[in-house]
Amino acid sequence: MPQDEQDYLNAVYRKASEVGSGIHGYGDEKTLDLARRVCAELEGGRTPAEVAREIRQTNGHAVAEMATYIVGNAETYLCPSH
Repeated sequence: MPQDEQDYLNAVYRKASEVGSGIHGYGDEKTLDLARRVCAELEGGRTPAEVAREIRQTNGHAVAEMATYIVGNAETYLCPSH
C-alpha cells in the first residue's frame, strides 16, 4: 500500500477511535474508495462542505459521522491539488 494511502487510513481510523466511530469495520479498500471519490468530486469543482454533506446523506451511520474527517484527510493525504 502506498504511504499516502496508509497515512490517510491511519488518520481516519485514529479520529474514529477518538469519536467512537465504527468506520474501521467498513474496510480499508472501501474507505480508500470513498477518499478517491472525494478527490474526484473536489476536482470537479464541488466544495468540501458539499462533498461531506453528500457522504452524510448517502452512507451508513459509521461513515456519515466521519464525513468531515474523511473529506479533510482525503484533501491532506490523497488529493494532490487541494
